[in-house]
Amino acid sequence: MRFFKICLFALLLPMAMASVGSASSTDSLPGVMQTLARNHQLSGPPLLALPLRQAWSVPPEAGFEPGLVRLYATAEGFVVLAALKDTAIHNAADGFNQKTWETGDVFECFIQTGLERYYELHVTPENQNLFLRWSPATYRAFRAGEIPFATALIDEQSFAQSETSIDSPVGYWTVTLLIPYTSLGLASRCSGFSDTVEYSGEGKPGPSPLRFSFARYDIRPDSDEPVLSATPDFPEANYHLREYWHPVAWPPQQSGMIEAD
Repeated sequence: MRFFKICLFALLLPMAMASVGSASSTDSLPGVMQTLARNHQLSGPPLLALPLRQAWSVPPEAGFEPGLVRLYATAEGFVVLAALKDTAIHNAADGFNQKTWETGDVFECFIQTGLERYYELHVTPENQNLFLRWSPATYRAFRAGEIPFATALIDEQSFAQSETSIDSPVGYWTVTLLIPYTSLGLASRCSGFSDTVEYSGEGKPGPSPLRFSFARYDIRPDSDEPVLSATPDFPEANYHLREYWHPVAWPPQQSGMIEAD
């Protein structure tokens, strides 16, 4: 079965985008999230509902803009919703798997499925994607300049699906990101991961935690440096500190299920 039944998503998205576009102030971000969830028939409680923030900077730095993120588990995949306040919305990326964090505003989703595997998924306001697959070793090697960036690229554009909307007059943009369980090594919502062995600090095998993290790069028109924000309690602005990511019990006891026919 094609993830999320593309026909269903195609029908729901125009309603979601049209309704979201009626927001009128920065205080409407919670309302934007409610509208996105309702129009995608995500009726149950989310697995995660989190603000984007700067845990490493109290108070937040000048230029910080708020954002909200929700994570749902549906019949066929994870759904991430994001609503991001932004007064200068733009990213110059014009194709798949470009270095989007260097070209403008971007929303990022991180997913850990095992000790030696995690994913980094980018969505720009113009709905360009960058999909990466890391291990701790490959990330360290890339940062040290020992391996090329292309080593981490996921070439399949079908790995995840995204849609975005931009409301420049009001000053926000939204993301809907759909990630099939099969892309992450899950056969279904009720199955385990294909790499479920992880080790505790005592070297004993245990269940592999499912962890998520969400972040953004916000490019300001008056600065060459992006304003960074993320959902975890990071002690520094480093999105790859996986020990601070949000654990999610799997399979979930409750979620915003979309029932498949």
